[in-house]
Amino acid sequence: MKRPGGRRLRLLAGALLYILALSVCAADGGPAVCVNASAADGLGNALLRLLPGVELRAQERVLLDDLHGGAAVEAYDAQAQGALESGLAQTWHPLTLETVVIAVDRRRTDAAITSWADLQDAQAAVFLRDDAPLGQLLVAALCYGLEGEDFTLEAAMLYLEGLYRKGLLTFSEAEAPIWICFDSQAAARIRSGEDIEVVIPAEGTLSYARGLLSNAPLDLPGDAGAALLESGLRLPDGRCDAALYPAPDRYAPAKTLENYDHLNTALQALDRQLRREVLRTRLYTSADGLEHVMFAALFEAVAVIWVASILRRSLHPGVRRAVFAAGLLIAAWLLFRVLKYQLIGSWVLTRYIWYGFYLAEAGLLLAMLRIASLTGSGPEPRPAPRWFLGACALNAALVALVLTNDLHGLMFVLDRSAPDGTGNYGYGPLYFVVMACFLLELLASVGILFRKTKDSPRRHAVVVPLALIAALAAYSAGYAARIPVFFESDMTMVACVFALLFLECCMFAGQMPANRHYRRLFQNARMKLRITDEEGRPMLASGDADPSGETGGADPSPFPADGGGLLLKSAIAGGYAEWRPDITAIQRLKAEIEASNLRLAAGGEFLSRLAQVREQAAQTNALIKINAAFEADIALHQQRLDQMLRAMQSEEGRRGASIGIAALLICYIKRRCNLLFLEMGGSTTLPAGEAAAYLDELTEIARLAGVECLTACRLSREIGLRDATLFYDFFGSVLEWAAVHQCKKIILGTECDQNRTVMKLLLGRRGLDYALSERVSDEVCAAGGQFEKEDLEDMAGLRLSLPKGGVRDA
Repeated sequence: MKRPGGRRLRLLAGALLYILALSVCAADGGPAVCVNASAADGLGNALLRLLPGVELRAQERVLLDDLHGGAAVEAYDAQAQGALESGLAQTWHPLTLETVVIAVDRRRTDAAITSWADLQDAQAAVFLRDDAPLGQLLVAALCYGLEGEDFTLEAAMLYLEGLYRKGLLTFSEAEAPIWICFDSQAAARIRSGEDIEVVIPAEGTLSYARGLLSNAPLDLPGDAGAALLESGLRLPDGRCDAALYPAPDRYAPAKTLENYDHLNTALQALDRQLRREVLRTRLYTSADGLEHVMFAALFEAVAVIWVASILRRSLHPGVRRAVFAAGLLIAAWLLFRVLKYQLIGSWVLTRYIWYGFYLAEAGLLLAMLRIASLTGSGPEPRPAPRWFLGACALNAALVALVLTNDLHGLMFVLDRSAPDGTGNYGYGPLYFVVMACFLLELLASVGILFRKTKDSPRRHAVVVPLALIAALAAYSAGYAARIPVFFESDMTMVACVFALLFLECCMFAGQMPANRHYRRLFQNARMKLRITDEEGRPMLASGDADPSGETGGADPSPFPADGGGLLLKSAIAGGYAEWRPDITAIQRLKAEIEASNLRLAAGGEFLSRLAQVREQAAQTNALIKINAAFEADIALHQQRLDQMLRAMQSEEGRRGASIGIAALLICYIKRRCNLLFLEMGGSTTLPAGEAAAYLDELTEIARLAGVECLTACRLSREIGLRDATLFYDFFGSVLEWAAVHQCKKIILGTECDQNRTVMKLLLGRRGLDYALSERVSDEVCAAGGQFEKEDLEDMAGLRLSLPKGGVRDA
C-alpha cells in the first residue's frame, strides 16, 4: 500500500539532492591558499614558488569564511586583527607592506599632482575601487590624509562628492589616467612597461601589512623575502625594488596604524554614505547589509499588522485562509531577501534563494485567484474549481523552470565568471513568458471579482485595483529595463506592498466581503443583543431582543430584567451595548475563576520562593566570578614574581631593583587579597583612612625599588570598595611600571569633587608611555570611569576618575 504524500516527498528529496549536487561541484579539497585576483600584482606568483604543492585559488573577493575549510586566505592587517581576536584565525603571516598612493599615467595626463587636494584641479578622471576590503582600505587612507588619525567619513565623502559632481570620479579602471591604489599595483603597472608616476600624498596616507591568515602555521622558506622582491613586492621592513617604488624618504607621510578598532568602526557606514552622499543612489531604500535587515524586519512587522487587519475584516473563512496563506508567502519572500543579502560567497545557495523569490510570487498569485474563486460562495468548504487547479499546475511548471535555470539558461543569462552571479545577469525569453503569465493571472483574478460583483453598488470602484495593476506592470517593466529609479528600489518590498494594497483595494471596491453591513448583521443575529443611544433608545437590535425602550437609563451596571434573568450593559462611544447572557454559564465561569485564583495564589507563592533561591544562587555565582577573576590576576603577578626571582639569579647588577619590585608585588598581592575578602564578606565601602594607609604602604615599599613617591590624600569620606580596589590596582601598576622603567619620582594626589573621585599622578615625561592593563581598563569602563594622560612639558600627568556613585558620607 502506498503511503499518502509519498510522491511529493520523493520529488522534494530529488530537488534537494539536485541542489546539493550543484553545491558539491563547486567544492574543492586539499590545502589551498586564497588570494585576491583583482589586486593585479605578483603575490600569487610568489606564493606559487613559496608554497609548492598547495593549490592557489585566485578569487575576485577573498572571504575569511574560507578559513573554516582549512584554507589560508590573503588579508590585510586591518582584517587580521579582528580575525585573530575573535578566534576565526590562529596565525598571521605578514608578507608585504602596502601603501595607498596616487598612480598617475603620464602618457594620458601631465597634471602636476603631489597631494590629495591636487586631484580636485587635475581635470582628469580618478579611479577608486568600491569593493571590500580593498576599496574600504583606500578610502580609510584618504580619510587619514584629510582629517588625521581620529578621522571620520565626513571629509572624505565631501571630497569624493566634489570629484563625482565634476565628473572626475569613476569606478572603471580603464577610463581613468589617475588611480587611487596600492603602491604594489602601481609597481606592477610600471613593471609591465607603463609610464606611471607614483605619488605619496603630502597630507598623509596609510600603509597596511598584507599577508596570509590561517588556522595552522605555514611552512614558508627562509628565502621568502627574495621571492617576494623578485615578484615586484615591498617587504614589511621597507625593502623593495628601487626601480618600481619611490625612494624611502618619500614614504615619510605614510602611517601604519597600531590598532584598527577606530578604522573598522569608522568604515562601517562607508557603503551607505558612498551610495547616498556621493553617488546619490539608494536614497529611498536600504543601502547596505545592516539596512537590508532592518528594513526587512520593519516591513515584516508592518505586513503582519496589515494582514491581521485584513483577516479581522474578512467574513468568508476560505478567504481568511487564503489571506493568511498570502501573509505567510510575503513573510517567506522577505526571509529569502534577507538570506540572499547575508550569504556572501555561497554562490549556489544564494542563487537558489534568489530563484525562491518566484516561488513566493507564484504562490501570491494563486492566493489572489483563490480569493476570487471563493467570493460570493457560502462559508461551507468547497472543492477548488478545475481552472484553479490548472493555474496551480501552470505555476508549478513555471517555478520548476525557474529552479532549473542552471540547466537551460532560458530564465536568466548568468555571468558565471563574475564574483556575484546574482548581480550580473540578463533576462532570457522564459523570463518574459513567466512575467506575462503572472500578469494574466493577476488580471484574471480582478476580472473574476468584477464579474461576481457586477451588481454591487460600488462596482465602479474596480478602477482602483485596475490602476494598481497598471502601476505594478509599469514598475516591473521599468525594473526589467533597469531604469535607475526602478532598478535601485527593493523589488521584493515593492511587490509585497502591491500585494497588500491589492487586497485592500478589493475590499474598498466591495469585491471582497468585509465586515461593514452591521445593520443586517444585527437583524439576522440569533443572540439577544442591541445597541442603544445615551437615552436608551435602541439603534440596532437583533430580532428577538427585548423591544422595551427604557432599560434603566445610563447606569452601565448589570440589573435584573423583567421576567427573570440578567441584562448586561456596557458603555460604548455614543451609547450602550446590551445583551442577555446565560446565568448558568456565568456562575460556572465564576466557579472556574475562583479555582483559578487559588491556583494562581499557590503559583505566586512558588514563584516567590523560586525567586529567593535564584537570588541566592546569583549571589553565589557572583562571588565565584569575583574569586575566579582575582585568582587569574594573582596568577599573573605570581608568574611575574617567579620570572623576577629567576632573573635575579642571572643578573647580579639588578638584583636590588628586582628585590624591590618583588616586594612591591608581594605587598600588592597581600592587600589585594584583603580587599577581596572584604568584598566576599559583603562589605561595600572602605574608610578613607584605611584606603590612604594602603596607598602609603605601597609608597614605602616602592622606595625599596628606587621609586620616591609623595602622597596627598584628601579623601574625607568612605569610598566604595570596588572604587578603592580600582584605585589600588591603578596605583600598584603605575609603581611597578615606574620601578621597571626607572621612573624615580612620583607625586600622588587623591580628592573628591562634586561629581567624581579622582586620583592624580605626576611623574617623569616617560610616564606618557604608561598604559592601563586590559583588565583594569575594562573594569574602569564598566564603572563609568575615565583614564587620561596629559603632557605637562617636562612632566607627565596620569588621571583616573570614577563617578561619585561609589562614595557616600562617612
